[in-house]
Amino acid sequence: MKKFLVVMMTCAIFGSAYAEEKKNPEMEAKKAEMMKAWQEASTPGSEHEKLKSLAGKWKVTTKSWETEGAKPVEATGTSTFKPILGGRFVEQDYKGKMMGMPYEGTGMMGYNKVSKKYESSWYDTMSTAAMNFEGTFDEATKTYISSGEYECPIKKKSQKMRSEMKMIDKDTFTFALYMPDMVTDKEFKGMEQQYKRIK
Repeated sequence: MKKFLVVMMTCAIFGSAYAEEKKNPEMEAKKAEMMKAWQEASTPGSEHEKLKSLAGKWKVTTKSWETEGAKPVEATGTSTFKPILGGRFVEQDYKGKMMGMPYEGTGMMGYNKVSKKYESSWYDTMSTAAMNFEGTFDEATKTYISSGEYECPIKKKSQKMRSEMKMIDKDTFTFALYMPDMVTDKEFKGMEQQYKRIK
């Protein structure tokens, strides 16, 4: 009987404390504010709609340079973009050639509503390391301008890089990647791609 009374009293105390917490207007207001902030951060916006316009299949023409001033190596391939996770991100898949070799790559691009930055990641068959970028969109030039780092297998350290993705029209855009020269460390354009929509 005593044990039963102790259990009942304990339940009553915790139940009362929970009810008080529930009735606490300040606590409820804070919870509502937190939920509103979380919902706002996780709801796709106009920036995500802009990225969704990339959806479709594209023909890609690539020029790549080993060092500044070198003769470019040209290649072609195809790339498919599709919105994923409720339109919060756009996934890209690429198949073709790079520097004369078969090449495949996949990546994701999205807009972080908290940091107010476009974020992207890239993975491909020429590396076991991920490339991560962060940047903004310049309305005047219709260009996504991003910067990031990659693990250089030759220098055995992180190297800075940047990219420019320029939207020409709804069926055409270009992508350029800038990185340090392996010999001089001076920044140069290591790759330039032209995307033409197939469908």
